[in-house]
Amino acid sequence: MVTYKTPNVYVEEITTLPPSVAEVSTAIPAFIGYTQKNGQDLTGKPTRINTLLEYENIFGKAQETAFTVEIDADNQITKIEKVEPKYLMHYALRMYFNNGGGSCYIVSTGYYESARKRENFEDCLAALKKEDEPTLILLTDAVANLPENDYYALCQASLAQCGLLKDRFAVFDVLPDKIESFRTGIGTNDLKYGAAYYPYLQTTLNYYYTEDSVTINQQIGEFRTNNNGILITYNGPDSDKPKGKIVITGNTIDFSITNPTLEIQVPSSGAIVADIVSAWDSWEGNKEKFNIQTKGDGSQNLDQPVPQTPLHYQQDPNQGKYETNDPNGIVITYDGPQSENPQVEILMGEELSFNITNKTLQIKLPSGGASPKNIVNKWNEKLKLNQDIFNILVSGDGSKRVNEIIGATDLKYNFKLGAFGIKNEKTDLYNRIKTELDKQRVVLPPSSAVAGVYAKVDRERGVWKAPANVSLASVIAPTVKITNEEQEDLNVAPTAGKSINAIRSFTGKGTLIWGARTLAGNDNEWRYIPVRRLFNLIEESIQKSTAFVVFESNNAITWLKVKSMVETYLDSLWRQGALAGATPEEAYFVNVGLGKSMTEQDILEGRMIIEIGIAAVRPAEFIILRFSHKLQQA
Repeated sequence: MVTYKTPNVYVEEITTLPPSVAEVSTAIPAFIGYTQKNGQDLTGKPTRINTLLEYENIFGKAQETAFTVEIDADNQITKIEKVEPKYLMHYALRMYFNNGGGSCYIVSTGYYESARKRENFEDCLAALKKEDEPTLILLTDAVANLPENDYYALCQASLAQCGLLKDRFAVFDVLPDKIESFRTGIGTNDLKYGAAYYPYLQTTLNYYYTEDSVTINQQIGEFRTNNNGILITYNGPDSDKPKGKIVITGNTIDFSITNPTLEIQVPSSGAIVADIVSAWDSWEGNKEKFNIQTKGDGSQNLDQPVPQTPLHYQQDPNQGKYETNDPNGIVITYDGPQSENPQVEILMGEELSFNITNKTLQIKLPSGGASPKNIVNKWNEKLKLNQDIFNILVSGDGSKRVNEIIGATDLKYNFKLGAFGIKNEKTDLYNRIKTELDKQRVVLPPSSAVAGVYAKVDRERGVWKAPANVSLASVIAPTVKITNEEQEDLNVAPTAGKSINAIRSFTGKGTLIWGARTLAGNDNEWRYIPVRRLFNLIEESIQKSTAFVVFESNNAITWLKVKSMVETYLDSLWRQGALAGATPEEAYFVNVGLGKSMTEQDILEGRMIIEIGIAAVRPAEFIILRFSHKLQQA
């Protein structure tokens, strides 16, 4: 009690309310993967974000998807090919937020161009260990970028961290058709702290691309007789406007090329297509710009003239590029109009300089040569002439010194979606390509969408509600349809004991998470995800809220404070439906005190032991309806 020595009026506040347990967050995931940029060197530094816009401001956008669009002579799209993006962080976050996710952490393993190594993820896991708030671990890019065994080793490291800290839970993806490999590779330790989901998801998300990442491959340089005849393609400059025709004349197969029209002379009796191709192969004329091959099975007998037909320019994906020496020199590309025929020439001079005349790029090198990096730096920083149609960059590591004269070499044309001839002169084609690209949908591992469901269910129902029988947003369908019989092996594994949660599509319901088991699928205590996560919540919340007791007197007054605080918290959980039992006594118990949870020796050694027991509710996984015939009574 305070001793007063000066006469005055003193105010004393008396605390009458007991301390309470402040509940911790339950669904704060940490996404580990590659990002476009790392802001202020945020590699390996867990960074908290709240929205996708905030992520983009700090870490950038998704990886550009490279598309190749095939177009025929009538400007019709015949095929679209893409290189699937390896870096999925941005798409994963979109799925997370679309499915109800909130605040989360980003741990960047490096830029998109970084080497894909397990060590990058292990370093990020080590950094995440120091953060207290995250409660879920997602290895976003590991499943797509690491060798299979490295991915499994990383999963084991994640489970080990969860088991050590006891405040987080890991959500894993199972590689396509690798269910048994996953069960074998995941090991046997700390399985109750993780869950796995299968299969991948066909989402409604569009691929992110730019006009420079879309190559237009217009295969219009062809002339064919019919589906079983011959196919002629042309690789010369577009300005020549070549043609092809077949005439019936003479007694032998012959060819002529003028202006530059390819004329095939077929005998009056006709000729089998295979014979024409064979004769072309042995012909010694100037045919480097043309190619003749059998179309279909080549069974047609050509016995009538085929009218002269224009042969247009055929786009080659490797055109529009000039390299001094691959892969350590310089690369020059050209984006000007097709009607031009640009060239590149390297000359020797007194100093490094450039000149563009008659669509020829001249690079003058000093007598001692110049490194590719010096050439590129000079081009980028000091050149003042019109360079918008040429681009120069280092190829490889730029270790080769350019010190020899290279004669003028044709630069053919490199078309991108944003090229002037497509975007401004062929607006209809440009828009149709954009429409078709927008129909391409991203396929993603399911963990990010599942994490969003965790957050939504925790917020709306509570962590004790199983995150299952919930429809996934932004999903068209799972990539694999799973039947009841197939799910039996996923849900209950008699030998491995490692359950994998299925994601299934149901008519009229959409795509649902149809499983709520941890990897410890045969463990009666820790079989279910909500049970494990509820214990995580209660353990950490009580641990942090009882920190004030450290160094307090280990006596009955302190014991009563702690017991009342914990019982009040557990009672509130029971009333919310988190604990089983018709009465509080059936739902939980809290023991603390001498003779109850501690001995005299414990007190002498400064230990205050609190025993807490809770009856966690478990999900009704199997609903059984029993029917029987009722005998007629009247």
